[in-house]
Amino acid sequence: MWMVNPRIMCRQHLLGEHRELHAIAGMIRKRGALTASREFVEARLMHERHAEIEIEMRRREYLPRVVFPSVDPIDFGSVDREASLRELTRRCPRCRARALYWLDRGEHPLSLVKAGDQVASMPAVGL
Repeated sequence: MWMVNPRIMCRQHLLGEHRELHAIAGMIRKRGALTASREFVEARLMHERHAEIEIEMRRREYLPRVVFPSVDPIDFGSVDREASLRELTRRCPRCRARALYWLDRGEHPLSLVKAGDQVASMPAVGL
């Protein structure tokens, strides 16, 4: 989980994180635990993060086809959001360009989602 604002993520990273969230939920559902590195996952926020990612997918007119499984979140892991943002924008020129574009428009580059948040729908806007 990158835990950055989904608007700055390129298509590949946005869809990749969406897939990973489903995999995390599947592992928890099947095993009741995770075997991932703790610095790459915030399992307690998986429902809120999935909603945040899915809103951005719909805004870009990507249509998610699979319903997110109902699982109880577990307290596992913590992502350093600033380090994650630095790494993502270092690795991916498309994410770096999107981050600069949205920063110029006043968007915060990090995900601000917290446990229990109700993620509101965002209007459809370009890029």
